[in-house]
Amino acid sequence: MKLLTFFIFIVPTLLLGCSSTGKNANLYSQPSETVPSVVFWGEDSPGKFLGKGHEKIYLCRVDGAFQNSYSFDKATRVALGERQISICYSEGANHAEAPIKASFDKTAVYQIKLG
Repeated sequence: MKLLTFFIFIVPTLLLGCSSTGKNANLYSQPSETVPSVVFWGEDSPGKFLGKGHEKIYLCRVDGAFQNSYSFDKATRVALGERQISICYSEGANHAEAPIKASFDKTAVYQIKLG
């Protein structure tokens, strides 16, 4: 009887609970190097005593598309024109995001700095 209860209630719950929504994440895809662009570089700070520090600041969204925090030390290219970007800050469990509407009309390199 216990085995029958297991198969009737638990197995369908596990199967339904593990189903996927089928939606892909909205991840940012950079333009190629031949496309006129601006380039953003993030920054991080070294860790401190007892695990504090190791702050990161980076470009995390472009036109709503997400870029993860592992990109902070890599160049992020953004095509020229009017864009909605977000600068993100993270330190441990603390996270903040600042959306900015900007218009880029010529190529440039930006360094996003802490402090």
